Amino acid sequence: SSTTSSSSSSSSGLSSSTKKRESKKLPPPVESWDDDFDDKPIVKKKESSSQDKAKKKPKKSSKSSETPSDPTKKKKKRSREEKPAVVDEWDQLESPSPSKIKINSPRTKTATPSTSHGASKLNNSKNSPKAASPAPKPAATPKKVEDDDGFGDDWDNAFPDVDFSPAGGSKSKTAPKNLNLSQELAKKIPALAPVDDWDELDVGTIDLSKLKLSGDDGFGDEFDDGFDDFADFGAILQAKVSQNQTQALDDVDEDALFNVFDDDDFRSRADQSEVMSEQIVKYLSLFDNSQPDAIALTAIDEMASLLREHKTEKHRIIKGVGVLPFVEIIEGINEKRIPHMLRLINELIDSNKEIQENMSLVGGYPVILQFCDHRYPIEVRFEVAKFVKHMTSSSSLSHQMFIACRGLPVLIGFLDTNNYRDNSALVHMAIDGIQSVFQLHSPTPKNDFCRLFAKCNALNYICKSLFQLLQSSLTSSPTSHFDNTVHINKLLDILLQFSNGDHFVKSHFVETNPMSHFLKSINLISSNNLSANFLVKLVKCLKFVSSDASILGAIQKAGVIPIIIQLFDLCDKIPELETEPRNSLLQLLHNLTRIDQSRQEEAARGGVIPHLINTIVTNNPLKQLALEIFMDFGHVAGIRQYLWQHDAIERYLEQLSDWNWAASALDALISWLDDEGAAVEQVIIGKEVNLKRVAHLLSESSNVMLVGLVESLLRLFGFSSIASALGSNERLRITPVIFERLSFNGHNAVVRVDLVKMLVCLFESHPNPRQFAIDYQLEQRLLPLTRDKLVIIQGLASRLLDSIRSL
Repeated sequence: SSTTSSSSSSSSGLSSSTKKRESKKLPPPVESWDDDFDDKPIVKKKESSSQDKAKKKPKKSSKSSETPSDPTKKKKKRSREEKPAVVDEWDQLESPSPSKIKINSPRTKTATPSTSHGASKLNNSKNSPKAASPAPKPAATPKKVEDDDGFGDDWDNAFPDVDFSPAGGSKSKTAPKNLNLSQELAKKIPALAPVDDWDELDVGTIDLSKLKLSGDDGFGDEFDDGFDDFADFGAILQAKVSQNQTQALDDVDEDALFNVFDDDDFRSRADQSEVMSEQIVKYLSLFDNSQPDAIALTAIDEMASLLREHKTEKHRIIKGVGVLPFVEIIEGINEKRIPHMLRLINELIDSNKEIQENMSLVGGYPVILQFCDHRYPIEVRFEVAKFVKHMTSSSSLSHQMFIACRGLPVLIGFLDTNNYRDNSALVHMAIDGIQSVFQLHSPTPKNDFCRLFAKCNALNYICKSLFQLLQSSLTSSPTSHFDNTVHINKLLDILLQFSNGDHFVKSHFVETNPMSHFLKSINLISSNNLSANFLVKLVKCLKFVSSDASILGAIQKAGVIPIIIQLFDLCDKIPELETEPRNSLLQLLHNLTRIDQSRQEEAARGGVIPHLINTIVTNNPLKQLALEIFMDFGHVAGIRQYLWQHDAIERYLEQLSDWNWAASALDALISWLDDEGAAVEQVIIGKEVNLKRVAHLLSESSNVMLVGLVESLLRLFGFSSIASALGSNERLRITPVIFERLSFNGHNAVVRVDLVKMLVCLFESHPNPRQFAIDYQLEQRLLPLTRDKLVIIQGLASRLLDSIRSL
């Protein structure tokens, strides 16, 4: 009884001490194993054979007198010096809390009846209001501690911080072993949900690729340090269990899972990387200029071959060396070794973003870009172009640093060639590089890139390369033709970027050399019936450039207007060009001919008038643009001879029926009448329909529209032949319409004065004025006007009335 009481008091004291330490967040006390074994020394058994193990059975023992620990509290980690011993009495061990084990699983977990003895005690004590004090435990016979935990001494020594002792109170050694190992595996998987039933756990739900071997993970620092260079442990472990995806976790062979660290492939990769790293160092020592060229070139080529064979391991192979030695070597290398060294560097940075960024950060750009100069052989320039392509293809950082290191002139320099066929690969890489600059996601406006390119005369070389590519497409093989077509489209997209630039960029665009190559390309496309898409993009470029009024003179000087007329002719012949580029051509012509009469005359001489009339008649969506150009032509005396050839007066009279263009058409007719009155008058009065169109303006226009038309109509009535034809045609009833307009009090003074003046014109130009006055009762209708509040109207009415009375 004394032994029991002392054991109880010792247990309660230990429990209170533990609670105090937990509340103060102190490290857990080192448990005294001697108390459980009556202060007798622990004798470690020798490792027995598997047959002996099978014969041994654990002895039953009474329930522990210790109060069960709170399952909600976290179990303190043992210190490394506290290597636990495994005893036969599993009931004496403290059961871990299953609620602290978290793992993801798509299944709904339910509690299973196969709960361990220790866990059931915890649940019972938790559910009861007040747990009954356990019965005193009889003194146990001292037992020797066995180290036979199913793993062996090697396993214990390799994992000193892992508790492989059984969990729960089970009498069987197998079940606690599996459960405890599953718990240790769960500790390696962060942010996982709790699992109540390990038997229903689906291994396929565990993302083993996210396992980390760093920090305090229970395996010890020695284990972590051994695998710092291998971040793909999770992928290897995933491969180990890929064949057991549908099995429960308890069915997986834990030895097979953790034997991954003894895997020959895993170790061989570590050894191989170390060997290759040493080999890299040896190769670098042979690159020195003091070494013969034969030895150095062989070492360079062998290193390139090594990197090519182990592309996925490059970052590990050179981890201990870095990229700076490569930059330092090529900085002082002799010319014979330059192409070999550049090929090696290209092999080094190929498809490896990390190495590319390191290369740019240690100053690789200024050193390597110097070899793009024309004084170096084409093979050297080609390797530099490949270097630029690699560096700007995957890493945004290295791409931005390339631009910051003044790399844009380098790209333009690759386009500078007079022999495209021999240097086509170099030109294509330059085009790809220029396009990648505009596709770069950065806060820098694209117009800034256009300005940087324009400063290095980029537009001249871009337009020249476009013409060379088009020429090559005419005689190239199908494969080359496809490649050329791809890069032609890229160049056209680049030119569209420039055409949308600011005045500085557009002024470089219309310089003599770029514009000359540009227009040659248009002629080449149109004369050889190349892709219509090419033509559409080129005309759009001209349209966008022509939006800047200050450079229209340069465009005209380059000879754009005759090419526009040629393209209009081409659009009429090819149906697929009916919409585009015709619409862009009209906008371009509108921009060019606006205001400037010299460009209007050049366009008319070139034969644009029939194309404009065709657009107007067919009700093209851009009819409004064509009409505006056509109306402007009516005011230019130098164009009239071309307008006569296409019955332009009839077209102007037709537009009098369109209220949107009636005023403009009337103005164009009057302007033409001022210069060639008799000829134009004959056309107007030659058809009654034309007179009806004029009378329609006066009779059908709204009061608001009349304000804009009355002045032009008065000028038209000023031509005697037209006024006589209008006044003498009784079907038109032009005179009653004028008196109706005068009766409206809402008109302003100008409108009413002009209407009275029209009456005077009709009376004076009529072949029989007396009969005209009688027919329309002018004397009676004019009397009220003589008393009008406007003095000018009173005077006009009085003079007209006197003229009638004098007849």
